[in-house]
Amino acid sequence: MVYLKVSFAILAVLISIIAARHMVGIHGAKAVGGNKEEIIHDYILNFLGSLLGWFSLYFLIFFRLGQSLEITDLILILVAYVGITGYLPHIIINKGFKP
Repeated sequence: MVYLKVSFAILAVLISIIAARHMVGIHGAKAVGGNKEEIIHDYILNFLGSLLGWFSLYFLIFFRLGQSLEITDLILILVAYVGITGYLPHIIINKGFKP
């Protein structure tokens, strides 16, 4: 079980690094043509948002799976989904989806 947890954590970090590298271009962030500080800021923000999503999923799988669902678990599911897909920084900064 320890190997599974460590493998999950390593995979989460690697995917978060890849996501940080590509989410700026995927989501059309304005920092793509911006200065170096804005681009680094977007990479860090996307990395941490993705990592938060993966760690929410980690907690749900390894600590809450098999127990009764509570409202906090539903919130964690939402955070995991939004974080892993790369929309967490967008939601936090813009305070929701805006067309």
